[in-house]
This record gives sequence, C-alpha cells and structure tokens, in this order.
Amino acid sequence: MATSSRPCSIEACKSPSRTVCICCDKCYCMEHLAQHFGRINNKIPPLSDKINGLAKRLNKFASIEPSYLVALEKWRVEAHKTVEDYYESKRRDFIDDRRGKLEKE
Repeated sequence: MATSSRPCSIEACKSPSRTVCICCDKCYCMEHLAQHFGRINNKIPPLSDKINGLAKRLNKFASIEPSYLVALEKWRVEAHKTVEDYYESKRRDFIDDRRGKLEKE
C-alpha cells in the first residue's frame, strides 16, 4: 500500500493514511484501518443471520405455495376440459343438424 498525502479520516488522528477503504471510500492509518475492519467484521454475523433468516422464510413460502398452485392448475385443467367438452358437444350438434338438413334436401 502506498503512502498517501491525505490524513487519516479520524479527526483526532494525526497519522498519515495508508489506504482507502473500498467500502466507505475513507482514508485510514494502519491503526484505525484495523479498527475499521474490526467494526465491519462485527457486522457480518448479524447480516449473515438476517440473510439466513430470509432464506428460511423464502424456502418456507416456496414449500407452501405449490399446494395453492397445484389446486389452481387442477382447476385450470378441469375448466379447460369443461369448455372443450361443451365445444365438442355443440360442434357435433351443429354437424348433425347440417347433415339432417342436407339429407332432407
């Protein structure tokens, strides 16, 4: 890490900064950089716990949702069959009616 002419971002610190944190874009001397990384690392477990909690909720939702989707899909198939059966019935009636009229002519 190259020495920077910018001071450490901590107000009371007179040490020159040694690096810029890519997370917050602030300059830190080595001592304050270590403290900064410590604070960041302390935030990781709670964040990880939140992510894991959200993943569990999502998985629970995903396991519940298919039962509703299965019922909806069953209804869709049955509704399509009802429409198809009605169509076929009316189609046959129409054809039979036309044949009957043609035979009378």
